[in-house]
Amino acid sequence: MYINGQWVNAVSGSIFPVHNPSNNEKIGEAADGNQDDARQAIEAAHGAFETWSGLTAYQRSEYLYMAYQSKQNFRSSSYRGAVYRGIQKPCVKNACRQRI
Repeated sequence: MYINGQWVNAVSGSIFPVHNPSNNEKIGEAADGNQDDARQAIEAAHGAFETWSGLTAYQRSEYLYMAYQSKQNFRSSSYRGAVYRGIQKPCVKNACRQRI
């Protein structure tokens, strides 16, 4: 999980397997967040809001463009792009199964 500018493990230490949807092969593991993780993310977002809201629209657009470019670079790399496209839906489904 990405919280407050850092990749972090779940507070509980819980993880779940991530599978390639085309062959069901396990390709990794992901943090299995719960309410405590959601609270940390909400608190981090609340803390960042004051700084973010103080930026001009132009400054915010620069940050958003950098995030867009980062995503494009990740997707364009050969093996990472294939993995990203292959596990995108299952990861979202697994992330959404958590109840906050």
